[in-house]
Amino acid sequence: MTAVERPTANPDIVILEEPTTTKAPSDVIIVPSVEINPKPLTIDGHNIVFGNTAIVGQPTGKPEVKPGTVGLRVRVHLQGLGDRDFGGGEYAGTKGQGRRLEAFQMAINPPIPGLDIQYMAHIAQVGDSPTASNGQMVGEPGQNRQIEGFAIKLAGPEAPKYDVFYNAHIQNKGDVPVCSNGQYCGTRGQSLRVEGIKVWVEPKK
Repeated sequence: MTAVERPTANPDIVILEEPTTTKAPSDVIIVPSVEINPKPLTIDGHNIVFGNTAIVGQPTGKPEVKPGTVGLRVRVHLQGLGDRDFGGGEYAGTKGQGRRLEAFQMAINPPIPGLDIQYMAHIAQVGDSPTASNGQMVGEPGQNRQIEGFAIKLAGPEAPKYDVFYNAHIQNKGDVPVCSNGQYCGTRGQSLRVEGIKVWVEPKK
């Protein structure tokens, strides 16, 4: 059997003994813990890096519009009654009196920069009117010609942020379902008069 050689002591190797004291070495620096935000701050959807600070309430140059604050002025011309003014969401016209709606006009009030309201009407014996906007009148008041249908839409750079809704009370049909954003509301070629309309504008949710 060959004898096992024992390793010779190496003067460069130092065997560390288990420390006998709890005193921290003088060259050890203890750093207090730092809480790290698990969600990085963002500006306009982009992560902030290199210690930038979140910007709160950064101005955008556009007016802030709260839900339910879109004002609308609606003026209708009714057979035998003349012009009558209403607000957004109010029924503008009559029911059960056999009165035709002969003309109407509407506008955002107070105005919202970059937002316009546009509308047209189908007029008996005339056909579709040109598109009007922001307070212009469509129809032929005093000419014994009834409006039989209409459509309303929004325009301008701010239009994608809003919806316009509307419906009507129509002869022999009553209140028709609500339309929106340029849909035609009413009839054509059936000689059925519109007796009143209801229009309102809402910010999109």
